Amino acid sequence: MKRVLQEFANATGLVINYGKTTFLSIGVENDHANYLASLLDMTPSSFPQPYLGLPLTPYKFTTSDFFPLIDSCDRYLAGWKASLLNRAGRLVLCSSVLNFLPLHYMSAMQVPRSVLKTIDGRRRAFFWTGEDKCHGSKCLVAWEDVCKSKQEGGLGLKKLETQNHCLLMKFVDKILDNTPDPWKAWFGRDNVLAPASLSSNGSYLGRIITEELDHFRSCTSVALGDGSTTSFWFDCWLHDTPLCTLYPALFSHVLGPDVSVQFVLQRDFDLHLRPRLTTAAAGELTSLMQIISQVQVSETPDERWLRSTTLAFSSRGAYAILSNTVATDDNGQRIWKTKVPNKVKIFAWLFFKNRLSTRENLHRKHVQPEATCCRCNAASESWRHIFIQCPFVAGLWQRLGINMDGVIETKDVWSVDTPSSLCGELWEDVVLTLLWLLWESRNGHVFRQERLCVRVLLSKAADDLKIWRSRFPIQSRIGVDGWRSFLVMCNYISAAASSLDAI
Repeated sequence: MKRVLQEFANATGLVINYGKTTFLSIGVENDHANYLASLLDMTPSSFPQPYLGLPLTPYKFTTSDFFPLIDSCDRYLAGWKASLLNRAGRLVLCSSVLNFLPLHYMSAMQVPRSVLKTIDGRRRAFFWTGEDKCHGSKCLVAWEDVCKSKQEGGLGLKKLETQNHCLLMKFVDKILDNTPDPWKAWFGRDNVLAPASLSSNGSYLGRIITEELDHFRSCTSVALGDGSTTSFWFDCWLHDTPLCTLYPALFSHVLGPDVSVQFVLQRDFDLHLRPRLTTAAAGELTSLMQIISQVQVSETPDERWLRSTTLAFSSRGAYAILSNTVATDDNGQRIWKTKVPNKVKIFAWLFFKNRLSTRENLHRKHVQPEATCCRCNAASESWRHIFIQCPFVAGLWQRLGINMDGVIETKDVWSVDTPSSLCGELWEDVVLTLLWLLWESRNGHVFRQERLCVRVLLSKAADDLKIWRSRFPIQSRIGVDGWRSFLVMCNYISAAASSLDAI
């Protein structure tokens, strides 16, 4: 063997460094393996062996094989100054770094759920507390909701398990596409419609395709060609729902479900059914025959699209389909449409979910002994009291001439009447700025014993709009200047009123 390697080196000029080469054995005693390694001047090693950044082993993967992936997450977390980052900064690192670290693994193998759960624990703890571990009481929103899209009321972080499935689905898409690659004939492309034959041949790729085939079919539809790669029962080729779901009574009588559309049509619609159909199955059979009798195939190959689109398959598109819950969150859409900084948007996200650490919420969690407002000591410190009803806050809205009495739920702040001379389209940005400053003022009173001053708060709001002005489109900046001038004017009125009170 060593002579063959040397002849290879002489022929190609690729000299083998035996000091960096390891010797791996399968089915050989350790003593004999060490003897063979010494003859080749190689270092004996064992599986799993890192290869192209992935663990290589002929055996079933264990959780310990993925420790290098978890360690890489820990190395990144140890190097970040989490105490100097707000939640917006930590969200960026979670979505751009921690979310993409396992991509290389997830693109090639099914990562164990326990490993994904460990990485999710790191992401969750870092986002909420800046640490590598945290108790569930410190997580203000369920992680399942955090991982929803922003339009659905989440923060847009990826669900790792769903992402893993979507990345592995590309193997199913490659073997079912129309390119005449030689490896497909070797692999047995026709066997894709019979997953049992794939899983029984012991192929690693066959097991992946078998496991992901159902997910792939759930997010794709077929434009029928010759029907050779389209499953009659499980693919969506007649309707947006597979026939096995549309005709459940009839499908329960099918003896061979893993057949193609081409196979059924070539055999005069022989569905290979059990004898003596039930009444329901017979009715479904009649209905189905009326439909498929009009189906005609062509000589062109089948084409697959993402469900309800004419777009080719992609992992991103599949993730959007599998993670879509249909329900949208109006507050989330409004929040992420604004131009305020992300730290204000995340605050607003918590505000509209009523997940801020108010005394009322902390008392409900048995963290605070009482829920009374720390400023007026007259009422429970709910979100409505902090931002609207508290006597120390009501003066702000009076100075602005904005009536907040109609705000019963958090979503009502969007529909408050504003001065007609100002740009109403910018109210969403302005109200989030004011609410953010009120929350900062509240925290300043709790942690630093600072008193709320309406003039200071209005001045900060005007300064913030001046700093954030460049975030807005050019055509909206005149409106921003109008709101800023309005806040400055209200501040002068407040200062004048304070001077008269002093006199």
